[in-house]
Amino acid sequence: MKKKFEHIPPFSLIPQLENREKSLTQLIKIKENSNNANLSGKIRVVRKNKTFQFYLITKKYDKEGTYLPRKKDDFAKALLQQEYDKKILEAGKKELHFLRKLTKFYKNSSLDAANNKFTKSKRIFIEPVQLSNSEYAEKWQNVPYVKKPFYETSSEFYTSKNERVRSKSELIIANALLQNNVPYRYEFPIELKTENGFITVHPDFYCLNINNRKEFCWEHFGMMNNDEYAASATAKLNAYIQNGWIPGKNLIISMEAAGTPLQTKTLRKLISSYFDDVLA
Repeated sequence: MKKKFEHIPPFSLIPQLENREKSLTQLIKIKENSNNANLSGKIRVVRKNKTFQFYLITKKYDKEGTYLPRKKDDFAKALLQQEYDKKILEAGKKELHFLRKLTKFYKNSSLDAANNKFTKSKRIFIEPVQLSNSEYAEKWQNVPYVKKPFYETSSEFYTSKNERVRSKSELIIANALLQNNVPYRYEFPIELKTENGFITVHPDFYCLNINNRKEFCWEHFGMMNNDEYAASATAKLNAYIQNGWIPGKNLIISMEAAGTPLQTKTLRKLISSYFDDVLA
């Protein structure tokens, strides 16, 4: 069961609001500077067989309009585009006004803002309802658990934080996660339900997206050219899926085989896909 460290997570929508504001501002500028002339009237579109006919409406109470011949198609389309652009501009400006007010509120008056105003020295003596990313990451990584033992004959590989792992590929993955500030627990035990009862598995890396507090299992299958290993990996993957750990959602999978080693560019894309908003 996931351990709860805070009453409510930080509100992570602000970057999306700001990105939406930026996109709306650019769109409004483009539409305001468009080359469409100030055309008069509206277009009624009628589907006839496999083609469309255009009718020009210039009077308020005229619902039918005057038929436009084919040579007026470009004019009709320009008028339709102008009508659409006006509606988009009106809606975009309203949305932008609302988003700016909403973003300002969350930056200055929200629960997150009040929480962040307490200094570190004051926070020592209180129980905050939510933690900063660094506070949460520290508590999350310090959860005690029992790791799998290493055999005496096991090769020794140590990450940049001097943590022992089992293979060169795991060393590469661990260092990439550390470099990109992605918190993880190495071989953290989780329970999976199977037809024969519960089993404990130790995913290679149990990772955290610190911004949204979402947890991921990362399994690296390193000998997929070995039939016995591949069959075991397939069974393990099926057990994950049956327990709600879905590839592409909360289960990260990397693979390699003889002649096709783990590639750095593949690793970068995987980390970027799941942790893009926390990368250094």
